[in-house]
Amino acid sequence: MCARTNVAARIDQFCDATGTLESKVMMQSFVGAMPDPVAWAARQAYIALGFGLAAAAELKIHSCPMEGLVPSTVASLLELDVTLVPVVLLALGHPPTVDDGCGPRFRFPREDLISRKE
Repeated sequence: MCARTNVAARIDQFCDATGTLESKVMMQSFVGAMPDPVAWAARQAYIALGFGLAAAAELKIHSCPMEGLVPSTVASLLELDVTLVPVVLLALGHPPTVDDGCGPRFRFPREDLISRKE
């Protein structure tokens, strides 16, 4: 999942393609007021990651989000356009057929993760 560095230009492309020129000024103002549009674009990539994880689970496809990547190395390996910055990886595949040595899966109890006010 990548963030775009050319957020304003992408808004122009979107508005030109969809004919939503009335929205163009509003969207450009929104992005123009941001201190770091690329950081905002990175957060949008995480929204897509969440949907990707949910879709994989629905389809019973094993998935794993991965951070800790070196964006420039990933961009070079994938020969990405300079306007794309890798933010997070989403691995998809089959479950291991042999013990991978990682031990059993662990999940914190729901009560530790979700707080409720009654």
